[in-house]
Amino acid sequence: MQGSFIVVVAICAVLALNVRASVVIARDALSERSQKVWQLALVWMLPIVGAILTQSLGTVRMAAR
Repeated sequence: MQGSFIVVVAICAVLALNVRASVVIARDALSERSQKVWQLALVWMLPIVGAILTQSLGTVRMAAR
């Protein structure tokens, strides 16, 4: 029972991270539409790595403004 709870929590955490990364990508005014599509594909195809990578790049770009 406890093992399945941990799996559900982990899945929810990954989904929340992906949604947050998707919002960061969608709000990025400096990226072109095709670049946003590729970034979103990366986030949803490689959930943890893609989300962390795109969020960190988005944060760096926002700080540079």
